This record gives sequence, structure tokens and C-alpha cells, in this order.
Amino acid sequence: MVVANKALIDKLQTYDVHVIGSGIGGLCVALLLAKVFAKKVCLLEQHWTAGGQTHTFGRKGGQYEWDVGIHYVGNPEDEKLPSRLLRFLSNDRLKWRKLDQAYDRIRYQDLSFDFIAGKAELIASLVDKFPHEEKAIKGYFKDIQKASQWLIKKNIINIVPSLIAYPLRWLRHLNNKLGRQTTAEYLACHFKDKALRNLLASQWGDYGLPPEQSMFAIHALVMNSYLDGGWYPEGGSGQIAQVLLDELEKCDGTCLTNVKIEKIITGKEQGAAQVVALDVTIDHHKPNAHSFTLPIKQLFSSSGAYNTYRKLLDKPIYPDLEELPWRTSLMTLYFSLNRDPRELGFTSSNYWLFDQKADGPFLTQESRGVFLSFPTLKQGENSNFCGEVVAHIDPEQFSQWRDTVWKKRGKDYRAMKDELISQLIDTVSQHYPELRAAIDYRELSTPLSLAFFTQHPHGNMYGVPFIAGRDSFEFCQAKTPYSNLYLCGQDVLSMGFFGALSGSMFSALESQGSKGFPTMMGAIKAFEKVN
Repeated sequence: MVVANKALIDKLQTYDVHVIGSGIGGLCVALLLAKVFAKKVCLLEQHWTAGGQTHTFGRKGGQYEWDVGIHYVGNPEDEKLPSRLLRFLSNDRLKWRKLDQAYDRIRYQDLSFDFIAGKAELIASLVDKFPHEEKAIKGYFKDIQKASQWLIKKNIINIVPSLIAYPLRWLRHLNNKLGRQTTAEYLACHFKDKALRNLLASQWGDYGLPPEQSMFAIHALVMNSYLDGGWYPEGGSGQIAQVLLDELEKCDGTCLTNVKIEKIITGKEQGAAQVVALDVTIDHHKPNAHSFTLPIKQLFSSSGAYNTYRKLLDKPIYPDLEELPWRTSLMTLYFSLNRDPRELGFTSSNYWLFDQKADGPFLTQESRGVFLSFPTLKQGENSNFCGEVVAHIDPEQFSQWRDTVWKKRGKDYRAMKDELISQLIDTVSQHYPELRAAIDYRELSTPLSLAFFTQHPHGNMYGVPFIAGRDSFEFCQAKTPYSNLYLCGQDVLSMGFFGALSGSMFSALESQGSKGFPTMMGAIKAFEKVN
């Protein structure tokens, strides 16, 4: 390993802010600081492709293309602050396509139900299916509104002016009990019908923990976010990073790929704990890797609380992070078809398919269920008929290969992947038998792949698990024990596209003090006047 040239080090030291990671969390905080607060920002990305979970990858010379993390988002066209912020940051260049009216289609052995866009329409459809639970259903939709607002307000008080924050500090205690119970506790208390309980928890894959583990507030936040339906980026999720990085470059910002952060070096300045430098390796996966120490002024980490505090800091803190239930990861079957999926009856909907009856115990991580979707049908005109099957899996099943290298894990690993591919196709074929014969390419990503590309513990996809009490974890806040280090992305507020974006908005504003929020709002309103 050789030392990088002095010119590169000198150039990197000219930036006001460095950001670890270029997913939507890193992109948002970088562009917000650059566009509103005139900061010169440098993103540092360990992957060779920028964008984090928003990027896409291809096979056979681009003949096939899949997204890796964006399957759908809540309404990006509404007037809520996250949507307004995204339009401002992207200069309104990101275009979106709405999914089918039935955005999530749920299929059990004994129950089929479509979650449709429109709150009133969805309530009516549920009541029609479960008339004996009408009162509880209507109460549920009121409660998911209360619980999701409770979670958001707990974060807003840290960024708004004091006159607004004061009443919010009192209001944030309302609905504590509602938000902090588990999803299973809420559903068991309010619904007698077991099939309805499981139906309402069917999309737990969107937030990473089954009902007996997940906090009701995160269930509420996710379910509430899709009441208008689901959307997908026109042209594919790769458009997100492409547009936002282009906007960042217009503000004299940049993104360096193939850059691995080895350590965050800390020290003291006038008695205050600070980050003083980064130990960096460029082209870390190549023989000619360059290593050096980079002095920095301010650092934002979107690499997650665990990576930031337990792996990257030169003096690790928050040992409680080690005790969390990290054993929630995913495997994804990427496949292509030899015919248009619409010929098989598929639409731009997502399909949640279960190899069990709904009228039974609560869903668990061991429940055989998969998520099926077709980015081809979501993103617009595309002749490449690609689909994805996603399922939760315990990463411990791959423990014997944990110390092996990507693409060099051996024949036993490949054999296990082949068996898992067969299982996933079997589960889908129970509901859609014609799909099996139409598949002409298949490839499986495992938790080991996720761990390699994201550096997250055990290939965890969702950051700090949203168990009861997560809202009060000290390590899930934008502010850190170091005066010039801020956590950003999904661990600040919640997982998902708008969750990570909002978390990074909180982080950027936290770093700018009391004038940050009004300054940002002034910039957004000025943009909206002329657009």
C-alpha cells in the first residue's frame, strides 16, 4: 500500500464538510449544506458506484438492470416538508411515476387483499372485507396518524425556533404509550380477527422487524406514508443519485468513490471533543491502494450509528449498540423474464406472498413470505423484463463464509444460493405458477453481499432496529459527543427513502443552530415562487 500524492490530500483539505456515504442520507445533507448554507462539501463513498441503496446495477452489458434498495416511496408530490425539500434539492428534476392503484397486493393461502391508494377507499375496502371489525379499523387509521406524528415531533423540536419548540416539548409526551408499544401489542389489543391482524402487519418487511419486535410508531409511520399510494422514479432509482450529484457539482461539491474510511481520529480543541482527521484508503479494493490521514473541519456520517460509533471511531463508544437484535437481513433474487410480465397478469404493484394462512399466529422472521416486484413496470418504457424477489433471512445461516471474499466464496456457498433460489421461486410459484417457466436469468444477493457493499453489521438493511424504546436511544440522534461530528441518514429518524432524507435534514439544521430552519425554509419558499 502506497501513500497518496500530496496534491490530492491538499485538495481534499479545502472542503468545509466531509460526508461519509453517498446514499440518500449523505446526498441530502451534502446538497442542503451546499445549496442553502454555501458549504463546500465532499462526499466519500467506499463503493465504486455512488448512490448507496438508490443505485442500480446491470448485467449482460446493461441488457438487464435492477434497483438495490428503492422499491417504492410515499407521495413525493405532496406539500409535506420532505417532498418540498426534495424538489428544492433536485431543482425539480426528479420525475416520478405512480404505481398501480393497488400498490401492495397481499396474498396468503386463505386471504387475498389489495392495499389501494386513498385513505377513505382503503378503509372502505377493509371494512367490506372485515365488517365485524369496522370500529377497530377506523380507530386504527386514527392511531397510525397519532403515532407517526408523535415520532416526527420528537425530532422536530431540535431544529425549529424556540417559540415553536416550547409547546412541542410538552406535546411530544402525548401518545408515548401508543407509539412505544409493539405492533403486535397494538393489533392484539384492538383486533379480534387474527387474519386481519396479520394482514395489517404484512408489510413489516418495509421496516425490518416483525410485529412482536417492532415499535408501533414505525409501523404507523410507514403505513401512513403510503395512504396516497406508492411512487417510483421515472427512468429507475439510479436517477436519484445522478440528479442530486449533478446539483451538488453546481455548488462546487464533489463525490469520490472507492474511498474507504478506516478510522475517525478524535482529539480536543479548547477542551471540547472533536473529530480532527480521517484515516482514508483510496482504491481500497485494488493492489495499488493509497492510504493517508486527512485533516477535516466538520464530518457527517451516513454510515449508520453502529459503523460510526463502534467501527470507525478511534475510541469506540455506546457499547449498547452491540446488544441490539441485528440478525435481520435480506436476500434478493434478481431475475429476468423471456416475456412481458404483464402477459402473466402482473402490474406495477408490489406483491407480498405468504406460504401460510393469515388466520394464525403473528408473522415472525421465520414466516415464509416474499416481496415480488417488477422495476421494469414501475419506471416507464423499458423492454428489459426484470423482476426481484426479496425475503428476510437470518445472516447466521452464512456465518461459515463470513471471512471469505466477494465472488470467491466457494462451491458450497454457490450450492446454498442455488437451493435458496429454488425455495424463493417455489414460494412465488404457489401464487403465480406461470412465472417459473418465464425466468431466463437469475442471481441471488445474500446478507454477505449487503455486508460487503454497505459495511453494515450482518448485512443489516435498516440501521438501528426499530424496537420499543428506539426513539430515546442517545446514539440515534443527529448530535454526537463530538462538536463537529453529526450522524445523518436513516438512524436519525427512520429507515426508508424519505426517512433517511428527513434524518439528514435534521442533521444539517442541527449543525447550523437556531437560524438553520428559517434559513432553509426561506430558500425553499424562494425556489417555489419561481417554479
